[in-house]
Amino acid sequence: MKRYILTALIIGVTLSLGAQGIREEVSAPERRTVSIAALQGPTGFGLARVLDSGAVESEIVEFDSRVLPAP
Repeated sequence: MKRYILTALIIGVTLSLGAQGIREEVSAPERRTVSIAALQGPTGFGLARVLDSGAVESEIVEFDSRVLPAP
């Protein structure tokens, strides 16, 4: 009984290690647009600073920001 379990375990490990060698072709990620909204006044100051600093610039993600007068 121990031989069967040990043999099954060895075959399982061998097959799982062999499956790791297969690689899929990686395509270029598509460009996405993220919408960001903030309220006018003190609550929107944090967003304005982040957008002006350029910290959110990316080749993959484009940010669409809006300032709203009320929730």
